[in-house]
Amino acid sequence: MKTEDLIQAHLMSTRAYYTPWGMRLDKAKAIVCSDGTTMSVQVGPGLYCAPRDVCGPWHQVEVGFPSKALPEIMDFAEDGDAPTKTVYGYVPIEILAAAVDACGGLKAEP
Repeated sequence: MKTEDLIQAHLMSTRAYYTPWGMRLDKAKAIVCSDGTTMSVQVGPGLYCAPRDVCGPWHQVEVGFPSKALPEIMDFAEDGDAPTKTVYGYVPIEILAAAVDACGGLKAEP
């Protein structure tokens, strides 16, 4: 399976639900790469992704707080001076997949 497809499948764990206080999102778990690199990858209404829903498939995603600088996604950083302490908006999924592949691919679930 291609890395893009694995990321799409991972993001399918995101869901929206409504409470008396408004809509809430269950966030996807952090992505963990084979070399130990971690990052938050999120989708949903109000986030820097496209489409902005929890149905997918997504062609752009929001990446946050990677555990190391990822050159492939630096052009999307809100704060390029703090690559591990920032959010990366509207990252094309194929560019994220290239960054994940550069880190050895997704770590297999136990």
